[in-house]
Amino acid sequence: MSSSFVSENKLPRKTKFFYGLSEMPISIANVPLTAFIPNYYGSELGIPLAFIATILLVTRLFDCISDPLIGYLGDKTNTRWGRRKPWIFMSAPIIFFAVYKLFFPATDGSVDGNYLFIWLLVFWLGWTMLLIPYYAWGAELSPEYNERTSIAAWRAQIGMVANVASKIVPTLALLLFAY
Repeated sequence: MSSSFVSENKLPRKTKFFYGLSEMPISIANVPLTAFIPNYYGSELGIPLAFIATILLVTRLFDCISDPLIGYLGDKTNTRWGRRKPWIFMSAPIIFFAVYKLFFPATDGSVDGNYLFIWLLVFWLGWTMLLIPYYAWGAELSPEYNERTSIAAWRAQIGMVANVASKIVPTLALLLFAY
């Protein structure tokens, strides 16, 4: 192989691993949201499933606006912590508060489709503020094409392990402990 295709300045595996490790909680967080929320709001709170599906669709379509906007704003951000980290940091309280509101709604009958719509919209905005800068940051870790591919592969592989674990662990808990 020609030396023009091989980088002498590869990122250490440790750096790729710890960057990819951040994908683990992101991948795990998707499971309860997609598995629990529609069922809970439909069966326990009485919102029709077709309406829940419409809410989920519309709030995800909001990404058509929010993703490019956050990407643009992230590119224009200039702080001593870099362009991406402030957005990731700011996303945390938004996501935490939205998750709290989604998973612990009032049980007094006041929760309806509008409530679900608003808090899913807030959640997905925070999610966008987390993911768009995080993925862009990975692309900025190296100027070399093959190295960026390797960085993304580490992230994707660790995310896949987390996704599989998030499905296996509850199943094992159910089988082994009747939990």
